[in-house]
Amino acid sequence: MARAAARLLGPLGLTRERLDTLWIAYGERPPGPPPRRWRGLTGYGRLDIAARVLLAALYPRGRLEEDSGLLVYLGSERPAALSLLPSCLPGEMEYEHESAELLLRVLRGEACRLLDPAPPLVELLRALRARGYRVVLLTERGGRLRRHRRGTAYVLGLRVDPPRGLPVDEEASVGPCSYLASHVTAYVNALRLLGGARA
Repeated sequence: MARAAARLLGPLGLTRERLDTLWIAYGERPPGPPPRRWRGLTGYGRLDIAARVLLAALYPRGRLEEDSGLLVYLGSERPAALSLLPSCLPGEMEYEHESAELLLRVLRGEACRLLDPAPPLVELLRALRARGYRVVLLTERGGRLRRHRRGTAYVLGLRVDPPRGLPVDEEASVGPCSYLASHVTAYVNALRLLGGARA
């Protein structure tokens, strides 16, 4: 199983030591090529949401979180995955136009890693679990998330929920309502940075 996991995760750059936090933002891959300008990400599978999640996940204080990474998984008949790990990211980022421009460059194969086609999401999550990640699906249906544990991969939807029946260790929620993906990410990061929450 370890070799199979390494084969799946190697092209995404995830074969080294486990990250403290891995974010997996799930969206749907739209037809056609990526837009020419970053503002076009709104009409390209709502990847403008992924640009905001990138900032909330990896730059909560404007500086890169060196022990966190983001996979943007675009499901379709031919899925793709954008892998954004600390080794390919700038040290500082504050504005959505910066993160959107970076996503565009990844989609064009000019920065970080683009895996096209990507393995099915189910296989990817199984490989992460085999590498020792604890996979948590962030959903309104889950129990209340109270604290962060090192080596957790958080799966959340961008505009649409991830498919049901994924191989996860836990379903967790930040509250009973529907929240923006970037707000959920910021909440979980606050738990992580503050060391948990009181019961």
